[in-house]
Amino acid sequence: NQLIDNLSNAVAHAAAVSMEMELARKIQTVLLPDKPEILGYEIAAIMKPSEEVGGDYYDVISIGGYDWIVIGDVSGHGVTAGLVMMMVQTAIHTALIGNPDMPPSRLLSVINRAIYENIEKMGESKHMTIVVLAMGKGGSFSFAGLHEDILIRRAETGKVEAVESEGMWIGLKPDISGLLSDDILQLETGDCMVLFTDGITEALDSEENLFGDERLVKIIEESGGKSASETHRNIIDALESWEKPDDVTLVVVKRVE
Repeated sequence: NQLIDNLSNAVAHAAAVSMEMELARKIQTVLLPDKPEILGYEIAAIMKPSEEVGGDYYDVISIGGYDWIVIGDVSGHGVTAGLVMMMVQTAIHTALIGNPDMPPSRLLSVINRAIYENIEKMGESKHMTIVVLAMGKGGSFSFAGLHEDILIRRAETGKVEAVESEGMWIGLKPDISGLLSDDILQLETGDCMVLFTDGITEALDSEENLFGDERLVKIIEESGGKSASETHRNIIDALESWEKPDDVTLVVVKRVE
């Protein structure tokens, strides 16, 4: 009887944990934009966690007449990474409510302080690669942070240009203001910008070969002048048969006006 009781308790506990994880996944999914929109641009985006809860984050925020695009990746994955991701999302939205026109470097400096303190209290060793882009006029974007290269397929040449982000991760140091700068990139009409996390390039085939940057660039170039959603679908379809041990996030932004 004791064995049966123990098994019943274990099953009940596992069911309760599963329900809590599903709730956490739903909460995280709700926080991400369902149908992101910026006037003059096509946007397609997805975040697929490798576990019930992921540490990847993307956002498209329109606030006070300003438009922002964000992508980030918390170290590791699972519940703790997901918690940090949700804290970052909340901190960014809160900061922008008060100052929607702040420079990207200032935004990251502000949220880093809050996130660093919370991670310290949690007793965890976590950081987040992140880049935030503030849309300006005429296809101009100001950006800051440190993350994967920003890939831009130029309509004029059909080739992909890799734009490096130079800055600092958040969550490692209490003050990163001196390590951040604001850079500018320009999207012309027809240009397509691809933001991604390393869950894509580090996906593995059956022989443990990496999906890699070159393969990703080739797909973007071969997608030609297609819409953002078609380019997005081509990349996700190409990943389908690959093992993805990490969270996968992909944001495709095409300037159409």
